[in-house]
Amino acid sequence: MTDDKRSTSAWIIVIVLMGAVSAPARPAGAQDDPASLPAAVTQALAELQAYPQDYGAARRLGEVAATWGAWEQSLQGWTQAEALSGASWETAMGKVTPLLQLGRVTQARAAAREATVLAPESSDAWRLLAWSRRQSTRWQTGTWARLGAASAYRTALRLDPGDASAACGLAWTILGMGDRVRASQAFTALLAQDADVACAGPGVEAAAPRWRTGGAFWLSGYAYSNSTRSAGVGGVLQGWVSLGDLVTLELTGRLLAIQSTVDATKVTGTQGELWGRLGVAHAGHGVEALVGLLDRSSRDVTETVLGGRAWATVGVTLRAEAAISTFDDGRAALIGAGIRVPVFSLLSVDAAVQFTRWFPETEATTDVGAMLQGSVLLTPTDRLDITLTGRGGVGWAPIRFDEPAIWNTAERQLGGAALTVSGRLTPWLSLRGGYEAVALGAAANTTSSGTSWTHVFTIGVTVDTSGSIKR
Repeated sequence: MTDDKRSTSAWIIVIVLMGAVSAPARPAGAQDDPASLPAAVTQALAELQAYPQDYGAARRLGEVAATWGAWEQSLQGWTQAEALSGASWETAMGKVTPLLQLGRVTQARAAAREATVLAPESSDAWRLLAWSRRQSTRWQTGTWARLGAASAYRTALRLDPGDASAACGLAWTILGMGDRVRASQAFTALLAQDADVACAGPGVEAAAPRWRTGGAFWLSGYAYSNSTRSAGVGGVLQGWVSLGDLVTLELTGRLLAIQSTVDATKVTGTQGELWGRLGVAHAGHGVEALVGLLDRSSRDVTETVLGGRAWATVGVTLRAEAAISTFDDGRAALIGAGIRVPVFSLLSVDAAVQFTRWFPETEATTDVGAMLQGSVLLTPTDRLDITLTGRGGVGWAPIRFDEPAIWNTAERQLGGAALTVSGRLTPWLSLRGGYEAVALGAAANTTSSGTSWTHVFTIGVTVDTSGSIKR
């Protein structure tokens, strides 16, 4: 690229960024009130109306209007300039910021991409493409956009290794992808090169290691459709602490009281569970160990669960899990795998399979059971999460790592469906409610073919807080 083009593109970038800083983005379709336009914009608009075939007049309107944050008029100017001159890297770059500020993110990305095609050696064009990819709406995929932004920033830095704005944008993108360690290193390196880089100071503070702690309490009611159990109630108390965005320790206690009928006599049985979880995670990758102790009033010994899982994220998140449960009357083994795919910023889908097998102490081992699970995760607002889940297959004493909990140590689980809604009331307080229906088959090594249902109603509260770890 020639020096003239470099200086021109730099001037365009300066103009649009100055305007972007001075005026916030507005929803798509928002219009500027002509009566309230600055005099400079009105003058540039009048000049273009007087000379509609003048490329210079169209370009001036695009530049002047962007300086004053008049995004409709800026886009009008650059669009007219493009119509007069044909597609060019200059007009493509000029349209990006007005489109972003008007909420037309998809068109902005297309314009930025066009600029890189027309001027592939322009670091400014690649930096603008990266910036457009960092902006997203709930109907776009933030995860994939950040990966694309990081790639575009790296291309800009390859073309111009001294581009501090691209280096800073890359550091913020890495932070947005959850890698505080690399982001902190990048911001620190920027400060070491030039202490006056405006973004580096706030970046170092934002990327500092953090701590997080919290607790939750849930109450559950159980209703049964079989002839022996009638109703139940349960409570869960949970607490956790996370240090440096790396290590997390979680403890969970769960107590169930279930009313059953034995020989025409109502009996209340209890089940207590204590779970400990220790995990190490970084930038979307991690491993976790899980230990559970189970104490049932119908058993004379404490039963145990040992498990673990690992996951890795590269756009999608892949995970694998395994557990061995030891009960008074047998053992259950579990292996599983899953994948989570971000479709849009407000929508992800999750699919998983668990293979389980029951090894009784005195009877024949069961066949391997396979349980399929599919979930849709919705985040319509920053304060609301909705999860819909369906399951089908056969499961023997399956473990749910996310809860954690043991389900149905006697009967085989055949499937079910669940709905969970969580709403954040304040930065530190959330409420959660849910309903689940679970289909149960007969116990192992029996000939019964009947199906019963367990209905679970849950409501709970979560309190959590976080802060920076001072260095």
